[in-house]
Amino acid sequence: DRSLVALDFFKRHVLSRKRLVPIMLEPTSAGLGNRVEGYVDKQVDLHSFLTGDKDDVFCIYAKGDSMIGADIFDGDMVVVDSSLPVQEGDIVVAYMEDKGEQTIKRLKYSNGFIMLVAENPKYQPIKVVPKDIRIMGAVTKVIHDIKSGKKSKR
Repeated sequence: DRSLVALDFFKRHVLSRKRLVPIMLEPTSAGLGNRVEGYVDKQVDLHSFLTGDKDDVFCIYAKGDSMIGADIFDGDMVVVDSSLPVQEGDIVVAYMEDKGEQTIKRLKYSNGFIMLVAENPKYQPIKVVPKDIRIMGAVTKVIHDIKSGKKSKR
């Protein structure tokens, strides 16, 4: 399975590297401006920030527009934690064994079925028998590419 090979590569070669990035301790206003008293106060390890130093975390790119209501856009990267217990209402990455497909959707339960619900009204929920699905993990963060040559379709 290509996804598992990619996940293994990501864990061995990307997550194993520590990257410290400067961070300002004082939050910056997204509304009216505020004074900047100092510059770098400390550093943040992006690996720790994104994964919580867990081994059961991976990233996957979102494709399509079915989750735009949850601010997940085509081309965004989502961080997924497979060690977290998932609950109804969580956004998950689910592998539908009968279709051989994986998807990012909101998890719901209904009359013994699992419902994978899009966050875009133009898509109907996907009704799945529990034995035909594997929840790969809960989405914990979304990474938007704001300024680069690559644009998310928003």
